[in-house]
Amino acid sequence: MRLPPIALALSIATGLLVSTAARATTWYVAPGGNDTHPGSSPSAPFATIAKANAVAMPGDVVSVADGSYADFPDPARSGTSSQRIRYVGNLAAPARVVVTAFGTLDRTDVTLVGFDFSAAFSLSGVRDSVAWCQAEGPRPQVALASDCVLAHCTITADRFWFMGGETDTATKALRDTLTDNVITLHPPGPGSHTVRFRNVERSLIRRCRFVISVPAAAYDASITKFFFVKHCRIEDCSWDASSACVTGCDEAGWFVLRDVTQDIYFLRDSITLRGPGPTQFFASAAGSYPGSIMHDHYDHCVFRQVGPTSYGSAMHYQDLAQNDTLTGCVLVSSEAALSFNTGIDRVLVDHCTLAGFDPYQGVLDLNNTAAWSSLAVRSSIMWAAPSEPRTREYATIVAQLASASGHLSSDHNLVYGPMPRDSAIYCFNVGPSAPGSGKPWCTGVGEDCSSAFGNPLFLNTSSVAGFDARLGAGSAALGLGFSGTDAGAFGSGSVPPLDVIPPAAIGNLGFGAGAAPAFGVAGPGGAGPASRARSTLTRAAREQATP
Repeated sequence: MRLPPIALALSIATGLLVSTAARATTWYVAPGGNDTHPGSSPSAPFATIAKANAVAMPGDVVSVADGSYADFPDPARSGTSSQRIRYVGNLAAPARVVVTAFGTLDRTDVTLVGFDFSAAFSLSGVRDSVAWCQAEGPRPQVALASDCVLAHCTITADRFWFMGGETDTATKALRDTLTDNVITLHPPGPGSHTVRFRNVERSLIRRCRFVISVPAAAYDASITKFFFVKHCRIEDCSWDASSACVTGCDEAGWFVLRDVTQDIYFLRDSITLRGPGPTQFFASAAGSYPGSIMHDHYDHCVFRQVGPTSYGSAMHYQDLAQNDTLTGCVLVSSEAALSFNTGIDRVLVDHCTLAGFDPYQGVLDLNNTAAWSSLAVRSSIMWAAPSEPRTREYATIVAQLASASGHLSSDHNLVYGPMPRDSAIYCFNVGPSAPGSGKPWCTGVGEDCSSAFGNPLFLNTSSVAGFDARLGAGSAALGLGFSGTDAGAFGSGSVPPLDVIPPAAIGNLGFGAGAAPAFGVAGPGGAGPASRARSTLTRAAREQATP
């Protein structure tokens, strides 16, 4: 008979206490105990976690009974790669084992499972792990840690930070794993970023769910911000964030990639930004190091801009866009879908769906005069809500001739919106145009000669929140893409949009033996299509994350 996950975890933990007894000591802590007791049996437990910290040796297990404790579990000495020190609370109900003091786990090869850290915690060691726990407080964090794991935790707090040092030359957080965590954040007021990733490299963030509510007073509480983040994978994660800050908000509703953030691979992620205050996803933002954000990849992701936008689109490049790819993505917004503020250098948009409900200056906004070198848009759908005004500003594509000519490669796309077919595209100095061979956009600029105008027949276009990018029967996008593929992110018979698919169930809680001392995370450079790009934790990571 296959046990449910939590029952299996309890079984593993119980077996752990028995199996380690022959080679190490199991220490017991309980509210009715006494630190003068031997502590090595349930009938004579210690009273404090501090006493267990003082005596725990590599390979030992500290079993902590239900109750409230003023001491944080951080042993006086480290474990080893083959003999971890483990603190086990209540896996079925972590809220029953409450640690009231803020603490830092900064040893090596230590695992904490089944606790409620009511004053937050900092995971800051090497090959340490916190799993099957919950936390509250001002700011739980993973800080200056390497090869550490935060797994299956529920965090309800003001903020959450994952970081190395403050500068690119300082200590980095390396090869860490955050997996299967639910993180709900409510920053009470000003005081910096809500979710902060800084100086993190070669780490994996997988199946984490962030729910963020920024109040009116938190004018600088950026929803999420990246600084000096490199060679990381973020997969099957979701952000559902809202900002109540309406005026004087600075960056309250912003999700920002800035300052030497490079080679990030976003796979099947979902980012939903809501009002009533303005919000914005920045694929590159102006910062202290202009032109330093590059080589970021978005694979089958969904960006949903429900409320008002700060810069008018679901995804905005405030700084240079360079060497990025968007493949199989959905960008849908209350205004435009994708916009660029400055240069564009070797950016690919392939089999994406770009949708705007009030796209002034185009769903794909190329209406800038900055010099740019190359943008390729292919096998994609650009859709504007047909109820919008019939003026050139609401053409589905709006471009400057000087910028687009010789620098844009766009074809096998479907274009649809409020303007008639012959005005669906507007290019300054060329005029209105339909897509297709012989049309002004094709003859004057050389683009979209094999593209078409037509209704993609999306399954739901009632609102941004309800938008469903799957294609209905008879869609004009069917077979339009390169090599006869369907244009857009979801062809006929496709799976539902990512953000209505719950995280996958955990299929293995097995306890790994003989784990290697460290684990690596493959960088995005070697990743293939979504079907082949699923990363897995190494044995060492599974070992740390398992009760």
